[in-house]
Amino acid sequence: MPPPPTQSRGTRVGLDGWPNSGNTWTKVMLRQAGVDIWKVTWVIAPIEGPADAGHGHVPPDAPPNVQGGPAGKSLVDLLLVDEIDVLVAAFMPTGFFSPDSPLVPMIPDYRAAEQAYYQQHGYVLAHHLIKLHREVVERDPWIVKSLMTAFTESKRLWLARRRHLVDTTPWLLAELVEMATLFGDDWPPYGLEPNLQMLTDFCQGQYAQKLVGAPVDPASAFADYTRFAR
Repeated sequence: MPPPPTQSRGTRVGLDGWPNSGNTWTKVMLRQAGVDIWKVTWVIAPIEGPADAGHGHVPPDAPPNVQGGPAGKSLVDLLLVDEIDVLVAAFMPTGFFSPDSPLVPMIPDYRAAEQAYYQQHGYVLAHHLIKLHREVVERDPWIVKSLMTAFTESKRLWLARRRHLVDTTPWLLAELVEMATLFGDDWPPYGLEPNLQMLTDFCQGQYAQKLVGAPVDPASAFADYTRFAR
């Protein structure tokens, strides 16, 4: 049984990358829970299979408590032989959903934990950004508003179809009702203002984790977005 997050001193935690956004959020949440992330040994290796261009490698400027895993071994391999204590994965490894899987969630009631996190912090974590090259936007500023319109309509259609074709699981309708009750109709909102607290926490986390050399103010960082999106 892995230690609870607030007792993670000395714990060996496997990640598939040090600066990746999802792994950055893991470290943000541990710090919010009172964990000193510099007393955790972070082991970098691919989740399964060989390392690739974006995963499984230790950056040359990584802190000293970040180390690479043994050559030829994945994080799943290391977890199964107790060479790491916890594996952090954005996508569940092969066999995870089998009833006899040796891999189990670190927090058994993760639904309650995630709901409590939302109620405390007011957002559901986002993992991805779409980047536009400045020269493209300055040449054709209509692109920003056009993309926002397209993605907003895509999200509206996605939600409508999920509510109509509730066949992903036998209980998807109940899940959708529960989500709407907790989060409202738009649990992943677009735009700067509804995401400002989340972006602030993420930017502060990047600085605390020494991923950036100076604090970033998201309102300033996205000022051009709000200007071109009008």
